[in-house]
Amino acid sequence: MKRALSLAFMTVAELSPPDAVSAARHAGYDSVDLRLLPVAPGDKTYDLSARSPVIRQALERMASTGIPVFDVEQIKITRELDIRLLEPFFETVVRLGARRVKVAAVEPDRSMVVDKMAAICERMRPHDISVDLEFMMWSSVPTLKDAEQVVAAMGCDNAGILVDALHLSRSGGTPADIAGIPPRRFGYVHLCDAPAALPADTAAMLEEARTQREFPGEGELPLVSLLRTLPAGLTVSVELALRDRGYDAQTRARLGAESARRVIALADHRD
Repeated sequence: MKRALSLAFMTVAELSPPDAVSAARHAGYDSVDLRLLPVAPGDKTYDLSARSPVIRQALERMASTGIPVFDVEQIKITRELDIRLLEPFFETVVRLGARRVKVAAVEPDRSMVVDKMAAICERMRPHDISVDLEFMMWSSVPTLKDAEQVVAAMGCDNAGILVDALHLSRSGGTPADIAGIPPRRFGYVHLCDAPAALPADTAAMLEEARTQREFPGEGELPLVSLLRTLPAGLTVSVELALRDRGYDAQTRARLGAESARRVIALADHRD
C-alpha cells in the first residue's frame, strides 16, 4: 500500500495557506496541512469569516493544483476554551474539505480535556472529520500512554492520536509502545529526525521541536521501526523545522518529501 505524504505546516511555516498548497503540489505531496489558529509566537491570525480572501484563495489554489487539505491545526484545550467560539474555525475546516483537525491540551484536569475534545469530535462527526490529539512533553498530555487514555475515555469513533516521531522519543517512548495500542486509535504520523540524545530540559525540547527538526534519515530516531509498527495506511506528514539551514520553503518541502520517501522505502522493504 502506497503511503500518502502530506506537507506539514511547520515545514513551510512562512507561507500563506494558498502558497502552502502550491508548495505541496510542486514538491510532489499528496496533501497539505494548514495552521489556521495561532499556536506559537509569531504565528499568523487569519480571517476565518465566510468572505475570507485567504480562504477563498486557498480553495482556488486547491482546485487548480488538485491538492486537498489533510489536516487543519491547532485547537489548544484550556480551561477557558469555549467550543462555541470556534464555530468560524469549524466552518472553515468544512469549507476546505479537510479530513482531520489537530488538538493539543494544556489543561491539567484530565476529565475536562476528555469532555472538550469529545465536544470537538461531535461537532466534526457529521462532516466525517476526525480529531487527533498530539502528545508533547510540555503539554498536559505528555506521553503516548496519556494520549491513549484520553482517547479511550472519550469513546468517540472519530478521535485519534497523532504520533510525532520527535515527541515519541522525547517523552521516553519507543516504537514498541505502539504495539500495545489498538490500531484504530492512530490518526497519522509526523515524520522528522533528530539526535538520539535528549535535550537538557523541557524548554530545550520545545526549542528543538520548533527550530531543529531534521530531514528524515539524517538523525538517529528509529523511523523505520516506527513506520513498521504503525498501521500501514496512515498518512505520513513531513514536519521539519530547520531555522538555521538556509533553505527556502520550496526547497525544504522538496527535500523533505525526498528524504521521507527514502525512509518509507526502507520501512516497506522486508526481506
